[in-house]
Amino acid sequence: MPFNSASDAFELHPDIIALNGPSTLMKLARRVGVPMVGVNLPAHFMIRPVVEDMEVLVDCFKGGELVFVEDVEDMLKTYYTMGESEKLTIDRSFFNDNEVKPRSFFTRVLTNLKQIYFNEDMYEEALLIIAYQNHCSPDERVRLFNRRDGGICLFLMNRMEEAIEELSGYLEETSEKFGEAATADDGGKVEAMITAAKEVLQRAAVKRSGEEAIGKKTEDAAGTDDDDDGKVVSDDVAAPGDGDEGKR
Repeated sequence: MPFNSASDAFELHPDIIALNGPSTLMKLARRVGVPMVGVNLPAHFMIRPVVEDMEVLVDCFKGGELVFVEDVEDMLKTYYTMGESEKLTIDRSFFNDNEVKPRSFFTRVLTNLKQIYFNEDMYEEALLIIAYQNHCSPDERVRLFNRRDGGICLFLMNRMEEAIEELSGYLEETSEKFGEAATADDGGKVEAMITAAKEVLQRAAVKRSGEEAIGKKTEDAAGTDDDDDGKVVSDDVAAPGDGDEGKR
């Protein structure tokens, strides 16, 4: 079912409503004279006030809770495999970047939404979100990642020919524009998926050929039976005539 508006998306999944939090808070803050910008942290999106010497962030997914950078570092540490003595440090340079980047913001929101659909095995909806992302990709890398994710969706939807085209295109384009090292992390998995898709198509082709061959044999056998039946009928009809003529 295609989305006709944002409200359609909200009706499909309740968690989607939460994704609107950052945008809503930023708009409200701007109206009361406290401009805010998004902070694109790993595995978590926050916003922060554009106020000099104020190094605090707002967690929109926890009711607008104010947190310090040190708190965020501790929170992000839980997403990574790190020892107790190891410390995760955030580069504070983002506090100097006060520019609002609509494309990046929208891409991040859509990425979260896409992940929700993937987790729910709603691949058609995820593919639709990827199409939206293609219209707002802030750079070429993001566009290529979208192409890869689209190929994965198509694979999971058993649309193998399209999946092969998108996944192969992702590997070729990425290597051409950014070098082979750019696919070092996911290249092996993507190639394995392409191989699996080709094997599915090959098995389907063999099955189709077998079914066609069996169908042809059945038709030939039916044709032979028809010929035999016709011959028997002719003999039966002709035999009495021959006998009568002999007697006469």
